[in-house]
Parts: sequence; C-alpha cells; structure tokens
Amino acid sequence: MPADRTGTDLDAALAGRKVVALFHATWCPFCRAFAPVFRRLAPSAVGYQPLEVVLDDDEDPLWTRFDVGLVPTVVFFDDGTITARLDGRPGVGIDEPMLLEALERAR
Repeated sequence: MPADRTGTDLDAALAGRKVVALFHATWCPFCRAFAPVFRRLAPSAVGYQPLEVVLDDDEDPLWTRFDVGLVPTVVFFDDGTITARLDGRPGVGIDEPMLLEALERAR
C-alpha cells in the first residue's frame, strides 16, 4: 500500500478499481497513531485496494479536490468516484472502532 504523492498517480490508482484511501500527514500525531491501524485493517475491506495519500503540504490541491478538511480522513472510491468517507474528528482523529464500522458499511 504505497503512499501516493501526486494527483496524476492518484488518478491512475483509482481508475477502474475500488480503493479505500487514507489521507494523512506525517506531521499529524493523530495520523501517526492511526496509520498502523489502517495498514492492519484496510486489507480486510473485501474488494477494495488500500492506498495511502500523504498530504504534508498545506497547499497541496488534493486537500480541496477531495474535500479533506482535516487528517486523517479515509475515503472509499469506486472507479475514482467517492462512495463513502470517514472524516477524522478534531482533537481525536479516527480510531479502530470507527474504521471497523466504516469497513463493515462498505461491504
């Protein structure tokens, strides 16, 4: 589940497949805590390919393009179209039960 850093690479990764993507930043403590949980559980999303998108630059256009207001955020895609999302909560981020619930709903 390699981290993607450009919109062009992301478009290619999303085309023609179902993807569960973690949008995160290396400077975010909630992201650093959640990323191992995502890496462990995301592969269990039947039919979805896991992907990480690193948003370390505040000016990265992917923040706006995918309406990522804060990180971490998990987005489910089908052929590049957003089908569901799990936005982190301010001061909390995302925890394992929240991800498990989102993965279950995505089935």
